[in-house]
Amino acid sequence: MVSRRFGNSGWVRMRDIVGFVQSDETIFHDGQVKKQLKSMEQEGRIKVDPATRNRALSYPDGCRVSFLPANPTLF
Repeated sequence: MVSRRFGNSGWVRMRDIVGFVQSDETIFHDGQVKKQLKSMEQEGRIKVDPATRNRALSYPDGCRVSFLPANPTLF
């Protein structure tokens, strides 16, 4: 849901992502956000602005995330 919401938005602030997840538009809670982002980063589905964090795989409040387009599976 987060990828669909912010997929074409360029850099997105962490507080905007958390705000979306906390909204009535999702059934998830904000405690799941960072775990999901970590998984997405490890899979290469998001890019994080290195200037907005001090440690890899961390997502502080000022962090900026870019959601990459999905790679279609080739058969």
